[in-house]
Amino acid sequence: MRIKYQKPNKIVLYFLLGIVVPCILLSYFAYRGVRNESAFLERKIINEHQKTANLITNQIDNFITTERNIFKNYVQQLGMERNSIDTDSLISSLSKQTLIHSIFSIDSRSEFTFHCPKLLYLPDKENQDFINSKNSLISRLINIAHHLEYVKKNYKKALEVCQSVLSQNYNANIKSILLSTIARLQKKNAQPDKAILSYHNLKKKYGNLNGPGGISFGLAAHFELGSLYITVKDTLKAVEIYLDAYHNIVESTWNLQKSQFQFFLKSVSDSLNNLITVIKKDQNIINYKSVFDSLRSQLKLKSQMTEYLLLFHENGAEILAQKIGKDNLNKINKPSQLFLEILDNKYLINLISIEEPHDIKSDVIWGEYGIQTISEINT
Repeated sequence: MRIKYQKPNKIVLYFLLGIVVPCILLSYFAYRGVRNESAFLERKIINEHQKTANLITNQIDNFITTERNIFKNYVQQLGMERNSIDTDSLISSLSKQTLIHSIFSIDSRSEFTFHCPKLLYLPDKENQDFINSKNSLISRLINIAHHLEYVKKNYKKALEVCQSVLSQNYNANIKSILLSTIARLQKKNAQPDKAILSYHNLKKKYGNLNGPGGISFGLAAHFELGSLYITVKDTLKAVEIYLDAYHNIVESTWNLQKSQFQFFLKSVSDSLNNLITVIKKDQNIINYKSVFDSLRSQLKLKSQMTEYLLLFHENGAEILAQKIGKDNLNKINKPSQLFLEILDNKYLINLISIEEPHDIKSDVIWGEYGIQTISEINT
């Protein structure tokens, strides 16, 4: 019997055509099917994301427009009712507007005036005046008391001089100086209980007035009281008074320059940390520490806001004038919107023109932290 012989190259060809090629084709079509399905899913996801993004964008635009109109109507109504824009009332309304954080005005000469809400501090270049007494008699008596205190070191006699005129009918500025001097002299005369009463009286009656160096009598009284309570070994009371001072600093109760703010904040923080460490087992201290921690969190947020607004306060006018044109700042006749960027901080500005009844123009910067809010009223 004779066996037919086939050449090896034909066997390989049949193998390729019968097995390899079909496998490749099947693999290719399977890959294309999976790829097409994946592409379809990707397109579907992209479309859904685009719809969501458009929805969010529209909601934000509608929200900003609504808030801008509310603010515009408020300003217009305020001007109609009072015949002028009361910036204090306007600033007080900012707490009700979650997006507005500050206002500024542009006059007919295209000059900016900023009306910031209470900030943690002001730039150091903005000096705070201390009004000295113009009463020649009281000035002479205070100078005599200072001479007795600082030169003669006769604290008792200096105290008698100040106390002799305290009951007289002088204005609040003079009485605050006298009471502050009396409290200081009582402390130097080793009369801590009397000094504590005097400083509490000073804090209560004249805490909003500024003393030498632009430092509030209220702030100075808090620090002196903290020191006096430590002297009489009432550490819990010292913690309370320092905590109250910290709270007032966070709430911007006192107008401070940046260097003053940093100094007093560090001083009160160090005092609180030291006292809390010493008496950390007391239950009241645990509560005070919780309050202290909460205030520090608030302070961090307000510090960011203060730096943000001061940056615009110092640079925004020039940059805005460059972007719009200084001659065009007071000629804005329709709402417009623009972005400013200052050292990586972004400001979204809405310019609103109100022609009636008092030719008011309003400028609003909207946002939160990354993009903040500043409003402008052209009076």
